[in-house]
Amino acid sequence: MSDSPSTASRPRLDDLPDVLYIPELADFLGITDRAVRHHIEQGHIKAIRLGGRIVIPRRNLEAWLAGEEVEAADVGLRLSAAR
Repeated sequence: MSDSPSTASRPRLDDLPDVLYIPELADFLGITDRAVRHHIEQGHIKAIRLGGRIVIPRRNLEAWLAGEEVEAADVGLRLSAAR
């Protein structure tokens, strides 16, 4: 059996880079950049500011998808606090 078109072209979580930018994460999740920013602002997805850009470490994404809390040392800045 072959993969359906939606799963064949979609990257696996393990294939993602260690750090994702908002547009990359939005594309992976199939949601808008604005929706990703909303999840960051609400503290659902933990993000950090890296040289003026907001990034999401893959380990934080993995924890969010698994329904786990990210340890305080790994949280970094929320988008609202990073402004």
